[in-house]
Amino acid sequence: MIKFVTFNEARFLAAMLFTLASSIYGRKSCRRNAIFAIFVLYVAYGARNMVYLSLSLLLNIALVNLIKMDEYIITLINILNIYLYKYIGHYLEPGISGTFDITGFLMILTIKMGYLVRDYDHNISNCLDYILFVPGLLTGPTISYKIFLETPEAKKFSFPIRNFVFTLALGMLYAILKCFDFKHYILDNSTAFPKKLLSLYLYNLSGRSKFHFSWTFAHCCFILRGFPGYLNIDFKSVEFCESVREIATNWNKFVSSWTREFFFLPLKGRSTRLAVLVSYLATATLHGFNLCYFIFSLSFCIYSQPITRANELIKFRTLRIIQMFGFVSYFSMPFYLLDYKELYHVWKNLYFFGHIYCTFWLIFFKIRKNAPKSDKKSAGREVNDAAKLDSTKPFSHQNSPVKFVGEKAGAMPYVKAKA
Repeated sequence: MIKFVTFNEARFLAAMLFTLASSIYGRKSCRRNAIFAIFVLYVAYGARNMVYLSLSLLLNIALVNLIKMDEYIITLINILNIYLYKYIGHYLEPGISGTFDITGFLMILTIKMGYLVRDYDHNISNCLDYILFVPGLLTGPTISYKIFLETPEAKKFSFPIRNFVFTLALGMLYAILKCFDFKHYILDNSTAFPKKLLSLYLYNLSGRSKFHFSWTFAHCCFILRGFPGYLNIDFKSVEFCESVREIATNWNKFVSSWTREFFFLPLKGRSTRLAVLVSYLATATLHGFNLCYFIFSLSFCIYSQPITRANELIKFRTLRIIQMFGFVSYFSMPFYLLDYKELYHVWKNLYFFGHIYCTFWLIFFKIRKNAPKSDKKSAGREVNDAAKLDSTKPFSHQNSPVKFVGEKAGAMPYVKAKA
């Protein structure tokens, strides 16, 4: 059994409570907002990590105010900064890792700096307000700099009780699920396959519930500051999705918006496939250099189209949801395990069912895509034969009894990138 609440989780929860307090009392004051932000970051990450975090902030503020910089250059600099922290971070504080290190903050900072450089008004006060905006400080979401400046903060607010109660329920769900070692059942050879599938789903649900909780909590804080439209995740659409597009649209929405604006749309005119691939790789690169992030992103990239088209053939909504349960749970394992050797053993114990199933649909639709071409050639030959038999009449395909058979292959649907 796992501890109900670890020390790092308790510290992070305390920082979230201070975030809530800041969202209520930290109204329209650059100095007050900065004080709250520093305090929240200190509680969440500790003194040693604060040193690295402070240096990262100072570097970005200096670059944006002293040097004219392209948004892609500043993004690259911040991604390299994330990688540097991944390399030396365990020396700063060995007991903190994963969700509870400053990597999450550095990822949010990377996205913010891209928006900031693109639309900067050279106002240092606005710059600090944006970077240190407390409701999205720990977990996001990230607002574009332009929208942040254009949206007035609410002078009056009502506490979002319904959202907050739902947040508490999600927190309890995460606390309960993480007490069980579902991975053990997957790796145990004596476990029946149906039980392995159930354990796979519950293991993933445990991982997702952590994000459901933190992003729904952040949504409450955003509402208090006058930004009601910034829910980064839609629980119903994610947990009962019927397509890859649906989960991509409703999971980590504002990182998806960032990849769309900075990578997908600029490349779409050249090649939609290239734009989708680069968007997925950008998301993986943002998270870190762990190979599992790239396995996760490329798996969704490769198999999203055949699964989306398979969903179009499945007539029953319940079957589409079950298919997505399996797809998301299986191919999300790299993101949660972050160990490619352990990932191999997990997939092996699941008999690689996800790869087999998705590869079947991939081959099926490849064959189906090519099939109409042969039909069209056959139809063309029938027309030529008919014309030879009646050479006295000028051939017109409008009055011909022969119909051309053909199917236009669907373009690859755009699918937004995951955190």
